[in-house]
This record gives sequence, C-alpha cells and structure tokens, in this order.
Amino acid sequence: MSNSALPPGFDAPPRTVEELLARPRVVVQRNEVRLDLPSLATPPFVPPGWQITGRAASNRGPSGLFATPQQIHAALQGAPPPATHPYMQYIGNLKAGLVASGLPTDASGVRIVVAGEASEVGQPIDPHGSAVLQTIGGSIGLAQNAGLQVALLPPLPPLPSISSFSQVGAFSRTLMLRNLVGRQTQLADIISRLPPGRRETTLVNMSQGLPVSDVVKQVLHPMMTAPAGSRLNQEATALLGHAPRAGDEAALGKIIAVEVHKALASAPVATARAAFQRQVGEARDAGVLIFKASGNDRRSAEQLGNPADAEAIDAVEGMVLVGAIDLGRNALDPSDDTVAPFSVQGPVLGAVGMRVPLQGRELHGTSFATPFMTSVAALMIKANPRLTPNQIEELLKRNSFFVPGRGNVGGLKEVDVVKAVRAARSGV
Repeated sequence: MSNSALPPGFDAPPRTVEELLARPRVVVQRNEVRLDLPSLATPPFVPPGWQITGRAASNRGPSGLFATPQQIHAALQGAPPPATHPYMQYIGNLKAGLVASGLPTDASGVRIVVAGEASEVGQPIDPHGSAVLQTIGGSIGLAQNAGLQVALLPPLPPLPSISSFSQVGAFSRTLMLRNLVGRQTQLADIISRLPPGRRETTLVNMSQGLPVSDVVKQVLHPMMTAPAGSRLNQEATALLGHAPRAGDEAALGKIIAVEVHKALASAPVATARAAFQRQVGEARDAGVLIFKASGNDRRSAEQLGNPADAEAIDAVEGMVLVGAIDLGRNALDPSDDTVAPFSVQGPVLGAVGMRVPLQGRELHGTSFATPFMTSVAALMIKANPRLTPNQIEELLKRNSFFVPGRGNVGGLKEVDVVKAVRAARSGV
C-alpha cells in the first residue's frame, strides 16, 4: 500500500475529533493491511467495509513520520553518569551477573519501537522521548545496540478551551478520543512496518499515557485560577459553597471526576477503548509485545477517592503494565526495595524508576521503569529468539519477587533480571 492511496490532506492536523474519526486509518490483522473509511453515521471504529490490501512500503505511514536514524542517534548521545551513581552500580551488577551466567549483555538485532513520543517534523526528539531512548540503548541502558525505532504521534486536533463547567464532558471526551485514536493509528503504523516473514517478537515501549486523574487536573487548573467574577469562577464558587482557595483542589477535583467518568463511560470513548484493545490483541498475534507505563499519578488519584483513576485509559488488556521501583538505600540489595510512592500498584510488573541519571539530573517515573523492562525483554529475545510475546510475559512474571509499597501497603512484582534472561535461554 502506498501513500497514493491516502486522500489529499491526510497529513494535515485535523481540526476536530469528528474530522479525525472520519479519516481513513489502517487496521492490521496478521500480514494484511486494511485501509478502512469509518462513517460518522455508524459508531466510531465500526468500518463500513471499504478496504485496500497490501503492505506498507513507504517510510511515511498514516500518522506521519517515524524518527530518522539521525534523530535517534542524536537522542542517544550524552555523557555517561559516574560509575559510582547507585543506578549505575545496579546496572553494573546486573551485567556482571549476566556475564557470569554466559548470557547476553546487549540486544543487537532485537527490534524495539518507542511509541507515543512527540517531535515536530524535522526537529530533535523531545526530552522525554530522548530519556526513554537513553534508558533503553544509551550509556545507562541494558539493550545497547538494539534496532531502535521511534513512532511519533500523529497530528491531533486542538483541545477546546473550557469557559463553563457544562463543557467538562465534551472536553474530557475530546481529550480521551485524541489519545485513543492517536494510539490506534500509531500501533497500526508499527504493525504495518513489520518485516515480511519476521519471526522474532517485536517490542513496543509506551511510556506516555492519559490517566483519569490527569484529565481531572486539566479541568481543575482553569477552574481554580479563573478570574474573580468570571463564569468559571462563579460556577466553582457555587460547587464549593465559597470562592476557590488553596486547599480546595481535592474537593473540586472529586466533583470534576464525576463528569470525567461519565465521559469515560460514553459510547464513543468506550467503543474506542474496546477497538484499541482488539487491536492490541491483533498486534500480539502478529508478534508484537507492548510494555506500557502504569502511571505516576497514584497520590492524586487517592486524593480523588479512587486509586484506579491513576491508571491510563489507553492501558488495556494485552499490554504488560510496568510500575516503578525505588532501589532504596542500597541499590545492590533487593531486600530494601519498595514501590515508588507515585507508582500505580496491583497486577503490575515493577522495574527501577527512581533516581534514574538522565540528562544531567535524576528523573523519576514509570516512564523510565517501562523502557528498563522493555530492555530486559530484549535481552530475553537475544538469549532465545524463538520466544513469543506470551512466553516473554509469562517468564517475566514467573521470575519476579514481591516488593511492598510504602508502609507495607500494597505492592507489585519486581523482575529478577538475571533469572528472567536465564529462563529465557532455557525456555522454561
């Protein structure tokens, strides 16, 4: 399939969500690429059957450009942290354990696609995306020499401004649909670029996400800061019983969260999530395993009264969700590891995501735990190229140990890197 099959103006940013939904998109199942034209007369993501079959042959897909090798090379550059940094001691200890067991310490030949990062066409990859890449294949990474690609986000419609509380639902739906449609289009791009006949698992790293709590905060800020006497300020005053003041964020956030949950349950968003989940399943069938950041907004979600609000709306079944681990006072002693205070917990695998030395400072987040976990999977594939996505996930879960949350509340499973790669080599 070539770009000549796409209608004129496809690469221009859409002006509305409706326009985005009305555009063609690629749906991939096994080795067939199908270009569907949805109709707004039918529920979103239910195509009326118009299709073109074939394989994508161009570097430009329906979402625009993948990053060039030059952009990726530039993003990977940077002075290595001192070897005495706790994170580097941890990485050095892992590599020594891999070498002692005769296991691979680089991921040459393994395909990893970093998805969901932002960049203007022709411009360097943004700092977040660069940090993710460096965590995989830079001087601090476990998966050096991997075949890295970066799938950039498609052009998306602008968000509407909020001038009234009555607009919260429409704003939230727009924000969620932007996220889900962008992810679906991007994943289709990734699958359409799978080399014909490829048998090794392709890994996808998704460090960006959109939790319900973040949608709430994007509405909360304009309501808390609206000028006195404005419509938003008057509505916030009516909802709270007094003019908004410092300390009212949790109370007003809970009110906003009710409207955001209505948007999440609306037919367009629910249908979009279901379609994306189906697509993730199709991707796994095609040999693609997605690692997804579980989210950093646990404390904000707890203030809203629902810890689940910290989970990204684009985190769906079929992905491997990754939380963040704090290595504690001794980076070489797993007995004092704990769940990072911001990280989502529960049925989530964990990897180091605190005090990661990147770009001359220490960064924290599941955004950096996720590429670490992706790197471990890359070493597993290097050790045993026959592993399927299901086998990789199962071996990661089987070779992990429980790490408690702060104050022994909750917890998640931290992967034992050397054990997981050793198990991958033997296939058990």
